[in-house]
Amino acid sequence: MTSTTQATTTTATTVSSSPCCCMFRMLQQLLQLLLVSILLMTTTTTTTTVAVVAHAKETAGGGNTVSRPIITMEELNTYINLATDYLVRVSHTAQQDPMFPGRFTYEQSLKEPLVLTNNYWNADNQQDDYNLLRHNGAIYSLGLSYHRTPRDDVLYAIQRGIGYLKTDALLPVPDVDHPGQNLPNMIAAWEKESFDDPKSPPDVAKLGGAGLALIALVHLERIRPGSTSIQTLRELGNFISYMQHPDDGSFTCKYSYQHGKNDDWTSLYYPGEAALGLTLLAELDTEQQEKWLIVATKTFLYLESLRRNQPLRDIEPDHWALLATAKLLPLLEHYDSDMEYWLVYNHGVRVATSLADAVTLPGLAKHGGCMTYDRRTCPTSTRLEGLLAALTFIRESEMYIGEDEHIAQPLRERIEEIIEYGVKFLLDAQELSSINNMQGGLPERYPIKDPEEESNVRVDYVQHSMSAIIAYEQYVLEKKRGVKLVRQGVKNIKKLRDKVADRIHRPRRSSRGDAVVAGPDAGINYVLLAICCILILTTVVMVYKPIQRHRRKLLTTKRRRDD
Repeated sequence: MTSTTQATTTTATTVSSSPCCCMFRMLQQLLQLLLVSILLMTTTTTTTTVAVVAHAKETAGGGNTVSRPIITMEELNTYINLATDYLVRVSHTAQQDPMFPGRFTYEQSLKEPLVLTNNYWNADNQQDDYNLLRHNGAIYSLGLSYHRTPRDDVLYAIQRGIGYLKTDALLPVPDVDHPGQNLPNMIAAWEKESFDDPKSPPDVAKLGGAGLALIALVHLERIRPGSTSIQTLRELGNFISYMQHPDDGSFTCKYSYQHGKNDDWTSLYYPGEAALGLTLLAELDTEQQEKWLIVATKTFLYLESLRRNQPLRDIEPDHWALLATAKLLPLLEHYDSDMEYWLVYNHGVRVATSLADAVTLPGLAKHGGCMTYDRRTCPTSTRLEGLLAALTFIRESEMYIGEDEHIAQPLRERIEEIIEYGVKFLLDAQELSSINNMQGGLPERYPIKDPEEESNVRVDYVQHSMSAIIAYEQYVLEKKRGVKLVRQGVKNIKKLRDKVADRIHRPRRSSRGDAVVAGPDAGINYVLLAICCILILTTVVMVYKPIQRHRRKLLTTKRRRDD
């Protein structure tokens, strides 16, 4: 690059340049300037909305002024470390739980000591309400924590949890039409009739259980390749594929060990869990990647058709679908599937918009950041997971129109504002005291008003909140890297500006002699510069004028209503 620049400079000072060559070089430099300017404009627009270490005042609809939360990186780091420590602490070793090593302490009150002694969990003291799906979810969040900061104790907890899953839950799928035979190349995650009896027969396999089992297994496989055979992962994927209806992409959500497929009950969250599991499998299993992507994509085409015309308030807060969308879209870019890509994308935008539309900034401020306004912690955590996943794929051009608040703003900006309140709510709710060995736990509700009913810490409360805070920390760090790139871009703009100015004013030598003359190219350069500036200003006006027009329209409507 240096040698080329020097050569160009030398030529310019010794040989008469033609207007065409000059025009080409000027356009090339100004095009670079335009691209960097657009990058600067769009990046700074979004970065200013993330209040990580700064305090800001925002005016919401109706003239109410609300304070944006103050969140520091130290707080995020502390939260993640304490939550990780808690999940590791409640992961049972073989000495603590000889019957079911690898289980977690499913539920524990902040008011009672957390017992970690050997043989505490035994035949007379077990967890009859243990939940396999939440077990797998805890492994998933520990996997995220390990990828962030590798720790041996975290890895051992993951391995113990996977050991319980493989030993106690992953079993073949019986072919109910042919007694005594199993469906070929297929396994499922089975819940038993009694969770306290290791000899209890399997009862039901859930679609979401298979999806979460696949998610947990893939996370360990990424950490320790060879931990689970690709055949085992494929057999779980085959079960999910088998449960999908080929005509419309919907699913049977349960499979009875005695009676086979059971369509009496449907969950609209299980498809998202299944799609995420298949997408993670597709990332790992490149040999059969297309097979898994087809099933995952059909899942979203079904969900998109189902939710396309639903009112926003009726759309489920499907964070698993948003997590899966964030993973699926980059893979779809490599395939000739533009229509499928945009249908999946539009579904994700619609689900994220429904989450953003369900709250107001004054409402969040009033309720301490709780996104359901009822002090429950887990729903806020899952919504944060979904919204943070959505920020990885929602484009800058998407707009949020809030009729209740009479606002129009970029959807990403709206989501960022909401996320700050939700994150602050979780940071405040985490147990920081080491009393009863419950540091890092997250109660059912915050603030706690009824200690007897609201002090329970369930493993999924901690799991979902930790996953959300890890995602938020990663998002903030990426934004900071973006700011550094913008600053570098500003420096480059200054260099380009000086270069262009130098080229405009640079005299040239006549080809007929050595005298320095001001050639006619200078005038052409000024004309080209003026044209490019007009183009840049026109582009900016075309982008921002519709937004301002819509905001004025909403303001006018509001004034009329007030009158």
